[in-house]
Amino acid sequence: MKEIYRKLILLGLVLLIGIGVFYTYNAGKTQDKGYVEDYQSYQMSLAQMKENQLEESKKELMKLHQTYPDQANITWNLGLAFALDGDLENASLYYQKAVDQRPFIVQEPMFSLQFAELLFAKEEFGLAKQYLEHCKTIAIPEEFVSRVDELLAYIDNIK
Repeated sequence: MKEIYRKLILLGLVLLIGIGVFYTYNAGKTQDKGYVEDYQSYQMSLAQMKENQLEESKKELMKLHQTYPDQANITWNLGLAFALDGDLENASLYYQKAVDQRPFIVQEPMFSLQFAELLFAKEEFGLAKQYLEHCKTIAIPEEFVSRVDELLAYIDNIK
């Protein structure tokens, strides 16, 4: 009798493990499909932004931002879409949110420069100056050094 119980228990464990492996494989495949779709949506929204289709881009990025609220690159690009559309308040909000999500993002040269220009456009010259000075300490592309110097000179002249 004991031999039959051992075989049944072993068979039950093998079935349980087999079902578990099958379930996790299918769940992972479904999750991968969702991530691929979201990545494609993200890439499409960036392409739309480049083509000046800002409303569509903002919709896609907003949807992605709701799905992934802690992804600083999505938040940053959402802020950029608002800035390109002329909505400086929302743009500033999303840029600051990106800094709150990932403080190290200020080491990204283009982020710091874009945020500084945004703050400059909003006439928040003190904070813009801090970001512009920070841009001088990180490796910004050579073609943007003159823009940083120009904005810093303008801020110094108005004070």
